[in-house]
Amino acid sequence: MLMFSEFSLDFEPSRAPRVDLTPEAVSRALAIAQRMRQTELRWQSYRALLAFEGLIHWLEQRDSPIPFEPEGARLIEPRGFDHSAVINSVRLHHFLCCIVCVDEDTVEVPVGVVDDPNQVAHFYVAIAVHEEQQQVTLQAFIRYDQLKQYQQDSRLSITSDQTYEIPVSSFETDFDQLLLYLTCLEPQAIALPESHLSSESRLHQWLIEPSVNAIEWLQREVNTISDTLTWTFFTPTASALRSPQFLITNDQLSAVLTELERGGIHIPEQAQAAYRSMTSSDLTVQLAVMVWQVEDSSEWSLLTILEAVQGENLPIGTQLTIYENQTSIVNSVSLEDSRYLVAQVFGEMGEQFVIEIRLAKGDSLTLPAFTFLNS
Repeated sequence: MLMFSEFSLDFEPSRAPRVDLTPEAVSRALAIAQRMRQTELRWQSYRALLAFEGLIHWLEQRDSPIPFEPEGARLIEPRGFDHSAVINSVRLHHFLCCIVCVDEDTVEVPVGVVDDPNQVAHFYVAIAVHEEQQQVTLQAFIRYDQLKQYQQDSRLSITSDQTYEIPVSSFETDFDQLLLYLTCLEPQAIALPESHLSSESRLHQWLIEPSVNAIEWLQREVNTISDTLTWTFFTPTASALRSPQFLITNDQLSAVLTELERGGIHIPEQAQAAYRSMTSSDLTVQLAVMVWQVEDSSEWSLLTILEAVQGENLPIGTQLTIYENQTSIVNSVSLEDSRYLVAQVFGEMGEQFVIEIRLAKGDSLTLPAFTFLNS
């Protein structure tokens, strides 16, 4: 395996890359930031999303572009209006990357993305955001092992806001070196701790993905995969659930649908359904979503089913909530014997609904908005 010393370069470090943001990138960042229910958190979230867009654009412009997977990237909600938001779980080639905004000579990093084995990254990239110029500057980066060594050597303390304040001077500034790491290094060279079931971090995370137009779902053919590869479509019938691609047992989801039918929730033949698996800290769940237009009505229905991939029951206190704007419309909470949670809403054309999964210990994961719009 190649060692870090083999990556020392004999040329002068390049200047801090400055990236011009496209109008489309700015619009995407703004649209996602406006989903935040706490308006005072939108500005810092917007800045972090601009930093994310800038890094991805810079990677795309390389002579040999670095493969990246934007799906699964998450915005970690800032603790207050004067605290930076963070973009985590950005997968660059074989590595995980965490993006933090920097304004001065200090980088403010939430404790969770440094100390929680379920949240750490191989690289932490500090980016300065120039909103008015619609530009970002890639300031510096640090490897996970370097960050932990600095934490130990400097006896880094936690602030009252549950962050670490790390001087930019402890980061590397040569982004050609980062490209070399991403291209030539094996992930095992930057060993990350194994995920475990006990996590002390309390993070509110938002998936960085565009809104879902339910009408487009209904126009897709069954058993296709969405453009973003985050949702897998299926027919919501017992026979269609025999596919081996489901993480949860087919019989389990089939039984849920049967129970819903007996309880008075009828899923029509024209309904479109999709599922995806997600992990938040120590819990991996599978969320099934079904949409259809109500017969002889302008209304449409959004039905969601949440089940744990591991174990028979969801942890006590797990919540599945659907919001319209900033208001909770439906909230389903797991009890001691809850095998699954169900939440359903009906809406008119143009209405938007947001799904949130919240764990008993305080972590939450918010999905992109669902809407029903004619193209």
